[in-house]
Amino acid sequence: MSQRNIMECNSRPQNSEQNQNEIAIARKIQWYFQLYGGPQPEVFKLNTHCWDKIFDWLSMEDVLSFGRTCKAFNWVAGEYFKENYPEYQLSIDSSSDSSIAKDFSPYVQSIMLNYKMTESDWSLVSNCKSLRHIEFDRTTLTKSSINTVENVLKTVEEISLFEPNINVSVYGDFHKLCAKLKRLDIYDDKVDVFLSQKYPVLERLRLYTDPSGDGLNTFFQMNSNVRNLTFRFADSIRNIRDCNINLDDLTIKIFSDRYYDFNIFDVLNQLYQCGFYKHLHIGGWNEDHQLAGLQGLVTLYVQIGTVHERRNVMLPPLPDLKELGFIANMTKLRNKGLNVTEIPNLCTNLQRLYICEPSVDDILPFIRRSQRLVEIEIDEFEGKVIDITALNKERKKLNGARKVTFYVSEDIYLATKWATKDINLSLIEIRRSESYAGKFAHTLRCGW
Repeated sequence: MSQRNIMECNSRPQNSEQNQNEIAIARKIQWYFQLYGGPQPEVFKLNTHCWDKIFDWLSMEDVLSFGRTCKAFNWVAGEYFKENYPEYQLSIDSSSDSSIAKDFSPYVQSIMLNYKMTESDWSLVSNCKSLRHIEFDRTTLTKSSINTVENVLKTVEEISLFEPNINVSVYGDFHKLCAKLKRLDIYDDKVDVFLSQKYPVLERLRLYTDPSGDGLNTFFQMNSNVRNLTFRFADSIRNIRDCNINLDDLTIKIFSDRYYDFNIFDVLNQLYQCGFYKHLHIGGWNEDHQLAGLQGLVTLYVQIGTVHERRNVMLPPLPDLKELGFIANMTKLRNKGLNVTEIPNLCTNLQRLYICEPSVDDILPFIRRSQRLVEIEIDEFEGKVIDITALNKERKKLNGARKVTFYVSEDIYLATKWATKDINLSLIEIRRSESYAGKFAHTLRCGW
């Protein structure tokens, strides 16, 4: 980095939060050199904007290696990691990457704990002071382990329970500590036990095991603040048709390849009309044109099913759709009859697109014609390097076009940045997928 670039970075305006964060880091660095003696090297006088500029050219592993050189650089790299990798999930157990867990645990925001947890692993979790999300994957929870991570549970906002080994009485202690919980995911036969509690600030409930109708009704009587509900399968709604629930969002993770003994489209429309939900998000769809009459539909994820593998994939007009995702490889979807060039005309209000292994020809129709599109998340890409300069020129041709941010894997991000240099153009920008803690329903393509 040139001296001019360094001066520009150091003089760049900051908001109050950035200033406070930078002052805190500078004080820590100053304290470090006062403690151990010796003059402070010139390199530590660079502010965090300079380091952000440098780190943007490096892989996550390179940044973490840099942060292992000394305590001062650990703070600098750790803050960058927390800002740019909020979706990175660390698995903590005896087989995990102990160097990341040990050196950067204060900056990790999402962790997964499984059945291999040891006593020392639980102690490591207690050092994760920035945690937002914990996934318990068949984890054994005891009073001792809960007490060890008590400080973390008091601040965490999202918890996923995948068949945890926990006694009912112990869950009461666990639940009392999770006072700030905003999202709860449950995949367990004891689902009604978890639903029998009051969660003061809970906003999202994701159920991957069917509760009883009474259990869910009781839950919503105690937790009317919950506005977002996710079911794993569409037929789960049979248990809630008579519940007095008013949601903002209803999500059905897997909509197809199931046989129903009732008309799923009629039931959903009835629920919409009586105010059960305002917005509908569905995934795993591969069926037929009935979607055109589905009220409140704003999110759709398309895949190639197992039951209907021979059926072509054809989208009906969906003018109210805001998010569209293709879970299957685009080559396979094209072979199943999907015409990508037609989609911008069918989904005229599209704001977000998720697309798996596309070519540039799969992306161009949206860049050229989806005026309201603001985000494209890509899973793999032909050629690795995205020609954002060419895409920016195409986007400029569309009157009233909004700026589109691409969220891509780190290898695509770095390959594009090294090839293009400037990755933030007037109407196209590239960011790492790990930096996206989005508001859209991307739970439809990941997780359980």
